Amino acid sequence: ATVSDGGAVAGGAAPFRRHLVKSVGGDRFDIDMEAAGADGAGRIPAVPPVRDGVGVQFIVDAVRRYGRDVTIVATGPLTDVDAAIALAPDIVPDLRVVMMGGALTQEGNCYDLICETNIIQDPEAANRVFRSGADVTMIGLDVTHQCLMTRADAAAWRATGTNRGAFLADMVGFYINANEASDPVFADGSPLHDPLAVAVALDPTLVDCFGINMMTETATGRGHGFRGRTIGDPTRLRDPRKTARVALGVDAERFTAQFRDRLTALCAR
Repeated sequence: ATVSDGGAVAGGAAPFRRHLVKSVGGDRFDIDMEAAGADGAGRIPAVPPVRDGVGVQFIVDAVRRYGRDVTIVATGPLTDVDAAIALAPDIVPDLRVVMMGGALTQEGNCYDLICETNIIQDPEAANRVFRSGADVTMIGLDVTHQCLMTRADAAAWRATGTNRGAFLADMVGFYINANEASDPVFADGSPLHDPLAVAVALDPTLVDCFGINMMTETATGRGHGFRGRTIGDPTRLRDPRKTARVALGVDAERFTAQFRDRLTALCAR
């Protein structure tokens, strides 16, 4: 996690001023300090002070301080979440994670068509997180491949006549073209992987989930399955406590419409 002072990184005991920028799974999120209720010195009481480069400690401190009021949105490998658990096992009972990754009922999106990209980058970390007992909601290819961003969406952003609308339309057009070229299944649009995970963290009613104790296979062949595959854990099959929820149904129409319309409004400003 890093603290950004109008573009410069503030460290040590320097007060928060304009934006808090936190990184989870490689993605950065800017939090408007004033909107978050910063005091006159620029400090936000709702977020513990952090130093640059200690995102794992930030996760630990936030969960210890706020418990289940905190949701970790992981949109990349689960390496940092795994590291936080290893550093502070006491956070597990209060740790809530909404993760983008994995596939339970669908093919994967890697070369082997079994594994999903975020999981295969660190299967051991994913396996440890699944088996840790933390509360995990998996937003995988089962649902993200149902939520498509189309060329019509890009056209709506370009039609706003703004520079930001044109930029977003160009960027999305590149993404759509690349997906379509890689697999004809994307001819109707490109999946909104990470945006759906973030949306579910805010509105869990967007998805229908199946309770299951998950694991990730960490070796290939000779009775080990296939490294990187996300699957139910046979050692906890009959355990009545299910620590993971895998999204298998999604209100794709509601989510994609909200995503498109909110970005259209932003582009039009």
